[in-house]
Amino acid sequence: ELPIDSSSPLFIYDPNKCVLCGRCVWVCQEKLGKGTIGFAYRGFRRMVTTFGDEPMGRSHCQDCSECVAVCPVGALVFRKVM
Repeated sequence: ELPIDSSSPLFIYDPNKCVLCGRCVWVCQEKLGKGTIGFAYRGFRRMVTTFGDEPMGRSHCQDCSECVAVCPVGALVFRKVM
């Protein structure tokens, strides 16, 4: 069980739901040219993370939320507005 990253003001990342499809990584790196998130490690440890394995809230993420829009399994979801 990996910890849920809720450090971003706009979205929450639950790595336990991630199926490693790479859509979020592609949209961040290729479409937007930002490269804030990417794949880390190999084999069973492989995961989507930020550069330096920082929480999203402390990374260079600009909260464009394109990664949330392309996630097919709900590993990246918008925070609920109260």
